[in-house]
Order: sequence, then C-alpha cells, then structure tokens
Amino acid sequence: MATPITETDLLAALAAAFDGDGDGQTVADLSASTGLSQRIVRDALRAAQRQGRLRVHRVRRPALDGRMMLVPAYTIAPASASAPSAASRRRRS
Repeated sequence: MATPITETDLLAALAAAFDGDGDGQTVADLSASTGLSQRIVRDALRAAQRQGRLRVHRVRRPALDGRMMLVPAYTIAPASASAPSAASRRRRS
C-alpha cells in the first residue's frame, strides 16, 4: 500500500528543499527528498495546486540523454495568492 503524504508534510518538504534562487522543486526533486514515489508526490502537488497553495512554472533540467528539457517546478504561493476567501467566493456567486 502506498504511503500517503499530507499537504502539510508536502509543503514542509517543499519549503525545506527550496534552493532560494526561485527555481522551485520538481516532482523528482521532492520524491528524492521525501523518499515517496513520484506518483504520490504528484498527486499531493495537484491537490495543493487546486487549493491555490502552490505556483507552477517550468524549469530546465537535464534529460537522461543530456538534452535540457522544460519540466514543471513548484514553489509555495504567497499567502495573498492562496485560495480565494469566503467573502470573495460570495461576491462571485
């Protein structure tokens, strides 16, 4: 059975792995740092992204054959960019 990761654990791993230059972390980076499978990490990242907790952009990483590829990387979204507040959801209704 797969070991689940909580959103809190994922965000803590993302914050701990953040390299400070704004690149963010890839699924492979987070998988290696947490010891969890890429599938589990990817599922947790998608859930956090749907809630507005993460920002996603592309970064260059070397592929197995040496070519540089653009892959998704994740950073923690600032508090102001997180999920909409209840008040703003009511205004849109």
